[in-house]
Amino acid sequence: MKTAVVYTRVSSEDQVAGTSLGSQLNDCLAYANRQGLSVVRTFSDAGFSAKTANRPALKEAMEFCAKEKPAAFIVWKLDRLSRNTSDGLVLRTTLKKYGTEVLSATEGITQDPVGELVSTLLLSVAQFDNQQRADRCKRGMIETAMRGGWCHRAPVGFKLAKAPDGLPILEITPEGRILQHALKSLAAGTITKAVYYDTCESLGIPAKRAVMIPARHVYAGIICETTTGGQPVPAAFPGMITPEEREAILANKRIQHRVPDPPEFHGLLVCAECGTPLVGYRSKGHLYYKCRHNHVNVSNRIVGEQVRDMLDTLPIIMQALAKAVEIFREKAKIVIAHERDKKSVAEKEVTQAQNRLDKLTDAYLDGRIDDVTYERKAAEYRRTITEKSNSPINAEFRINKAITAYQQNLEKLRSPSALLQHLQPQARQSFLALIFGLLSVSKDKHVTPCSNSHNNSLTSALSLNLQAFNTKKDGQNPSHSSSLPLWWTNVAKSLTLENVEAAVNIMGKIVALLECA
Repeated sequence: MKTAVVYTRVSSEDQVAGTSLGSQLNDCLAYANRQGLSVVRTFSDAGFSAKTANRPALKEAMEFCAKEKPAAFIVWKLDRLSRNTSDGLVLRTTLKKYGTEVLSATEGITQDPVGELVSTLLLSVAQFDNQQRADRCKRGMIETAMRGGWCHRAPVGFKLAKAPDGLPILEITPEGRILQHALKSLAAGTITKAVYYDTCESLGIPAKRAVMIPARHVYAGIICETTTGGQPVPAAFPGMITPEEREAILANKRIQHRVPDPPEFHGLLVCAECGTPLVGYRSKGHLYYKCRHNHVNVSNRIVGEQVRDMLDTLPIIMQALAKAVEIFREKAKIVIAHERDKKSVAEKEVTQAQNRLDKLTDAYLDGRIDDVTYERKAAEYRRTITEKSNSPINAEFRINKAITAYQQNLEKLRSPSALLQHLQPQARQSFLALIFGLLSVSKDKHVTPCSNSHNNSLTSALSLNLQAFNTKKDGQNPSHSSSLPLWWTNVAKSLTLENVEAAVNIMGKIVALLECA
């Protein structure tokens, strides 16, 4: 009597009736009995997707077939073997080399050319169905999140529930009420962080997890994750605390034991002499910053006045930059032509690699090359296709997108010093860091953007020298447009695609920060 093995698979433990492991095994054993086959081994993968062939029981089954060479490899349906067309073809071809035929217990596929065609079609349909379901699932999660629903596991202190309209939401558990009281008390300052941690520990929440709870938007009734594109969406259920209470807790986490964080410039000021960060301290009710090596000592008022002067200069510079974009467009034409040539070459290489991969697969399925050669060369061709297909977006699209975004954001930043007054201390620090990066303070208490500041600021991205702009030889007021042309023309001529794109990204962050505030 011919021998056979049975392979069953489910993608989750909670399967609908008729597709459970037990039902699949019974149908496969009955089919083997009708075909006069003796089942010598059964293999089962529980909780594994068929999108890839990387499944433990399937690997074990393939190794068994390579050694024992049974006559048949029985599955309940072909999609139990694979939901990927190429993987399914390779598995069937490999088994055929061992003298083992793949049989479906429920689909009645014949072992002839027509059966081969039907098998390939069924594998293709399974792959298409898998991709469709994944796409529907992703779109469903995005729709749920944008409506303020919750489509993940419940965070600590919550449980999953459903709104009257069927939207999945969260409800606070009895233990969550205790956590809620602790969070509100922490926001109000009536308890210390030590008491908050003790409360969490009594609820079985370790300190490492407790410290992350206030940072999660969902506890403030806000959905902000990848499904919402990183944008905050009001939740369709109440949080444990309000957004204001959450901000109070997060701000409190940064309070030092002796000196409170300065309201605007903490972490932004460095000494022009030695480059060390300036330390804030209070004296007679006033805030000061000093260098640890006693090079600089300056008041918060003096720093604030100079920073606001620099902010008032920026709109004039941005107006000049809007004109300089035209110069940049001309320079970009050369880049566009070069990128088009590169894209054309990359497309040719992708086409050649795909054609070679198709021929290689045909040769492998016909048995003209061995497994090792196929795997090595196929990996090489796929790598080429991936690398060349994922080349950067062409320059023309990038340039037009950057210029359009820059012009849109430009209108929102006409009066940055006025906007600064409406920001909370933490948001002010982020705002100033995006504009200037680090600020250097000299011995004579003069504040300027650092020449070696990090590249994540607007002034560094555009290589702006505000000090040079403010000290014109003609003595004219820098806010007057007649003082711009010569100085800015030199800056404009040095613009590159990377400069403008970096500036656009930073301006987008600035606008998002102002909108959230």
